[in-house]
Amino acid sequence: MAALAELAGIPAGNIYRRFRGKAELLLALKEGVTRRLEQTVEAHLAGKAFPNIDEVVHATVEAVVLGFTKDEKLHRALFSGKISDPSVHQVGWSGRSRIFAHYREALLPLLKALSPDNAELLTRVSFEIMASPIVGKARSDNDILNSLPWPVLSTEIIVATTAYLNSRLAS
Repeated sequence: MAALAELAGIPAGNIYRRFRGKAELLLALKEGVTRRLEQTVEAHLAGKAFPNIDEVVHATVEAVVLGFTKDEKLHRALFSGKISDPSVHQVGWSGRSRIFAHYREALLPLLKALSPDNAELLTRVSFEIMASPIVGKARSDNDILNSLPWPVLSTEIIVATTAYLNSRLAS
């Protein structure tokens, strides 16, 4: 807390007046960055009728990557394996679920030719194709992903996700 206070340029007592300890501070930070990430995704996806699957995937990846790069150092710290607080992890999982809901809402209208079960399956798997490498890079614990600049990784995620969806729709 002393180091954080020093970085913020405030007395450590000010932090303790607002937060009872490190766990409460981490939770507040995770809630804040998760909320900003969700707002970015919502701004890119909510209420929009996309002309095709490629546009949905591109908009989703662009929004999530933009959200992660805005707070990259903070995300890296909050995704660190050093933080084992279940409340902090739950905030992340809840945010991921709400981001998925925006993606799902944008994608499902384009999958009407499929049965509802198949459309749901493709939506869930394609979201994981997108989310897993983004979270892996945000964690900064994967040398392969860390070596890729965000724009390169974004392009590869978009290619992989659209290829998966288009190949499944063609079969």
